[in-house]
Amino acid sequence: MGAGSPGSRAIDPGRPVPLSCAKARTGGGLAGTEFPQFDEGSFEEQVVRRPGLTVVDFWAEWCVPCRQMARLLEELAGELPAGVLIGKVDADRNRALTERYGVRGIPALLFFKDGVLVETRTGVDRRQVLRKAIEAHA
Repeated sequence: MGAGSPGSRAIDPGRPVPLSCAKARTGGGLAGTEFPQFDEGSFEEQVVRRPGLTVVDFWAEWCVPCRQMARLLEELAGELPAGVLIGKVDADRNRALTERYGVRGIPALLFFKDGVLVETRTGVDRRQVLRKAIEAHA
């Protein structure tokens, strides 16, 4: 589409470009598990300084695949090795964190082992794939 074509939008250089929402490849799950919420003020203490594996789910309210990821993480929560912590970051409210860690699309899972980023995954994977990724770093 050209710049003046119907449906095209000009980019405002003063406004941040919204994150893309990756298409889901799976879904399903049970509701009810509460995960800690990390923000720019708590991230250093609760993730970067934490020993062991911390899996951080970058999400947003409007993102349908993010809801699917949440259900998948809820399913997996009871099956994970001891010491694995899953937490969430609202990508819309914590833009500095999304920029610092290069999050370009959501849902995004960032795996921190002893405070060091060791893997980033974007989109929703099958349950088995996600569990193996978590177990590989635990």
